[in-house]
Amino acid sequence: MGYSPQERLMTFEALQKLPDGYFDFIFSEEVFEHIEESEKMAHELYRIARSNSLHVHTYPGTFAIMEEHVHLPFVHWLPKHRVRKFYMAPFIALGFHRGDDWGGKTVLGKTNTYYDYLDKKTYYRDIRDVLVLFESVGFRAKEELCQQYSNKLLRNGFPKHRMLLVLKKD
Repeated sequence: MGYSPQERLMTFEALQKLPDGYFDFIFSEEVFEHIEESEKMAHELYRIARSNSLHVHTYPGTFAIMEEHVHLPFVHWLPKHRVRKFYMAPFIALGFHRGDDWGGKTVLGKTNTYYDYLDKKTYYRDIRDVLVLFESVGFRAKEELCQQYSNKLLRNGFPKHRMLLVLKKD
């Protein structure tokens, strides 16, 4: 009953093959920060959503202290520029990182791998921009953490790192 794990995990290309209004419920966890073309993704989610569908998405907040993928503090606050690489190297040399062999065993190997990953595979966005984006394509959007806290930094996942976005297609 239901979908197999392979059917639940879909690429963007696979989503484009689905008919309009296909889903009643869409869930994603830790995906939005990896999508470069957010407008294209928002339009596609709206297209495949049935009327009265519900969407729940979690993703890392812009101002979380620790970058969730490489486990380094504040690195994703820095612009995508080589200053990030220079910032990361001392932390990696001191052992403050993922703690595995991702990127090899050397400080230089890890630094280059982490830098390339963050540069090419992550796109952190302010929650206000995410809300405006989804509302612009027709969703009713609300960010659950904003209801609990009014501080601007807290609205972006500080100090917690996960944002919860709930969307409704009327």
